[in-house]
Amino acid sequence: MRRLFERIFGRLRPRAVGWATAYVVCLTLAFALGFALRAYTRASIPILSRPEQRAVVLSVWPKPESWMARVFDAALADARVRARLEATRADGPVVATILPPRYGMKGMYYTLPPGQAPDRRHGGPELGVDPDGVDEPVEVVLSRAEKAYGGRLTLEDALDVDVRLIPLAIVEVLPASGEVTGLRIPLPQNHWGPRVVMPVF
Repeated sequence: MRRLFERIFGRLRPRAVGWATAYVVCLTLAFALGFALRAYTRASIPILSRPEQRAVVLSVWPKPESWMARVFDAALADARVRARLEATRADGPVVATILPPRYGMKGMYYTLPPGQAPDRRHGGPELGVDPDGVDEPVEVVLSRAEKAYGGRLTLEDALDVDVRLIPLAIVEVLPASGEVTGLRIPLPQNHWGPRVVMPVF
């Protein structure tokens, strides 16, 4: 690494200028790679747009759009879920994120009130397991998308990197039958706090 630095930036004087330039170049490359990876991820996974509900649906575990639509519709069919969305109606679109069974990084999407611990009855990998391989419910995290100091968000803007998702409800759905087995109301924040933006990708 030192030889690489000497060959590219070693001729800059004073030497501190060389180190500062190397730092800026590395930081720029890191950001560029991050945004490129995000763009690739968004282009690679199915994202279901539901204009009639002003909602965007995505699944952490890759699934076809028909499967995502079936799970989302099952969640919305529950009267309690519809009442919750109506009670928290705002200008921002709804982002429905389907988490697979045994998913280990739920804090990215929601935090439960004190005394309500996440369901840890089953162990598994951090990314969860294939919903079709187990007879366990998935979690549909319904969130409201908002952008600080921004106007009305469109569905296309709902997954932008600077959009904050405010969790509204966690709906447990059995994908095979469409049965809603549970509904929980989270705090309006992710694990890191109410003002921390956690990009979907």
